[in-house]
Amino acid sequence: MKLLKLLFFVLIIAMLAGMKSYSQDDDKIPFQDFGVGFSINEFSGDMNSQTFGINGVYALSREFHIGTHLGFFVQGGDRFTSMQTYISFAPFARFYLMKMRNFRLFGQGAIVISSEPVWEKGVSQEGGQWTMKTLNGLQISGGGEWYPYSSVGVYGGFEIFGMNITSPLEFRFGIGRAYLGAEWFIM
Repeated sequence: MKLLKLLFFVLIIAMLAGMKSYSQDDDKIPFQDFGVGFSINEFSGDMNSQTFGINGVYALSREFHIGTHLGFFVQGGDRFTSMQTYISFAPFARFYLMKMRNFRLFGQGAIVISSEPVWEKGVSQEGGQWTMKTLNGLQISGGGEWYPYSSVGVYGGFEIFGMNITSPLEFRFGIGRAYLGAEWFIM
């Protein structure tokens, strides 16, 4: 995890060093720009399992952005069979709500397609094995994004409602599954 924190810090510094700045513009929200970014997402409700991923985003307007997230995480084990791999793909739409200078609150909806390990019990009481399951679902989240410059956004949020539409059927409601990330708008 220390390596992820260091990588996160280095990427923030690199983005700040290479960005374009419109210091006279009060409304620094990107408009009709393409951006790339990265994020760390909590996965499966386990704070020890975060996916580190990349984002692609396009600002259709100052109030509406669309994009996708691709995340990956491998958790090692003592044997190959106990390794756990998480992969997530999530196209999203983000609607910006309140504006407070360079900070905006947003609501975000995503279609989440993920592959994650699931422990299946064996025939006997003891025993079982890890199998990979593909989970498809919907996620509604809320958060905020700060734009120190028109080309950089730093955001964070949490899931408000989540639903798996594949087996096992699952509904989640309340504050959960936090995420943190940064975006760099390059065009």
